[in-house]
Amino acid sequence: MTKDLMLTVLMKGKTAKELRDHLDTLFQDNKSSHAANLESKFVNLKFSACASVDDYCDKLKSLFDRLHDLDFPTNNKRLVIQLVNGLPEEYNTVASFIHQSMPIFDATRSQLCNEEIRRAHHSLTPAPTSLNAVASPMQHTSSSSS
Repeated sequence: MTKDLMLTVLMKGKTAKELRDHLDTLFQDNKSSHAANLESKFVNLKFSACASVDDYCDKLKSLFDRLHDLDFPTNNKRLVIQLVNGLPEEYNTVASFIHQSMPIFDATRSQLCNEEIRRAHHSLTPAPTSLNAVASPMQHTSSSSS
């Protein structure tokens, strides 16, 4: 709480109940607009704005928990759906699997972390190269005349 707000609250009440009632009035009036702001952030958070799957999941879960604390309607399904909706196209396969099985948030997070590790490993593994033997014109003509 800022010093200015604390002074405002302390000047309004003499008893602990009066102070508590004043605080409730200050913050309850703000509850709906705060919930609307958090809901907007929750719905619009995308994986591309985050550093990793863990970062994305942490930010989304934090917004979800704050909405829950404001008595905003929340449930695991909504959290998982929003998590999947914010994923980039390259996660479509795992996203489809998550939509079908609708696991709890922690299991979804685990699946996405595994996919992130798989993708990182895949990008580090060199692509197989094929060696094409090119016959010289002399070899080509001598083998075809035989």
